Formats: sequence, C-alpha cells, structure tokens
Amino acid sequence: MLLLAIVFLAFVSLGIPDGVLGVAWPSIRDAYGLSQASYGLIVVGAGPGYFLSGLAAGDVLTRLGLGRTLVASTALVAAGLGAVGSGLPWPWPILALGVVGLGSGTIDAGINAFSSARLSARQLNWLHASHSLGAATGPAIMTYALTTGSGWQTGYRIIAAIMGGM
Repeated sequence: MLLLAIVFLAFVSLGIPDGVLGVAWPSIRDAYGLSQASYGLIVVGAGPGYFLSGLAAGDVLTRLGLGRTLVASTALVAAGLGAVGSGLPWPWPILALGVVGLGSGTIDAGINAFSSARLSARQLNWLHASHSLGAATGPAIMTYALTTGSGWQTGYRIIAAIMGGM
C-alpha cells in the first residue's frame, strides 16, 4: 500500500506543473517584454529534456531503483521550477523549464514502466487519474498567486516548494 501511495503521489506531482505555464504566460510575457510567439521558445526548450529523459528512464530506474529515481527526478523538477520563480533574466527560464522537462520525463516514463509491470489495470487507471488531480492543482495555485497580487514568480516558488516536499 505504501508503494502504491508513493506511485500515485508521483503522478500527482507530475501533473502539478503541466498547466501552470498557460496560466502564468501572460504575466511572464509582459514581465520580459516578449511577443506572444515567444511561448513557442519555452515549449521548444522544455520538450527535449522531457523527450531525452523519457528515453533514458528505463536505464535510470534499473540503476537507481524507484525511490532514488523519484527523489532525483522530483528534485530536478523542483529546482527548475524554483529557478523560473527566481525571476532569472530572459532566456534563462527556457533552460530552467528544460530541467523541469528532464525530471518530468523520467517520472512519467519510469513510473509508467514500473507500474505497468506491477499494478492491475484498475490501479493503472487510478494512477493516471492522479495525474489529473495534479494537473488541476497547479493552475489553481498559479491563479491564486496571480489574483492575490503575489505574482507569477511566487506561484512558481510555491509549486517548487510543494514539489520539493514531495
């Protein structure tokens, strides 16, 4: 049961950052004086990290085991989100979100591989539902930060702290 809870929590954590950028983007764009088209640079920056870590996730999981893989990957996500929240000058947030992609890709592919070999179809459905809980939570946190006047950096720092706690 503990292992199942850890795996579910990992997928909640995987979902938390997923929708945050869409909520924060107008504020980020204005803060850096960017065009709307610059959003594509962030996607291009984060994508390769996710892709590459997804490819390597099986090897990482085999070498480190589930626990250490989750700790290392979640630490990467927390560090990347914290760097975005620190207000680094442009274009550093692109690199920081690439770090988020590295951690997220490993969590996603690694947990899916681990779980598909050990969990029932019903448990796998609940696992992916856990992702939805995180995907709804992240944008809510960012919305709260923006509507209270705390700003997008604070939203990212809050989410980084949550990820660090996980």
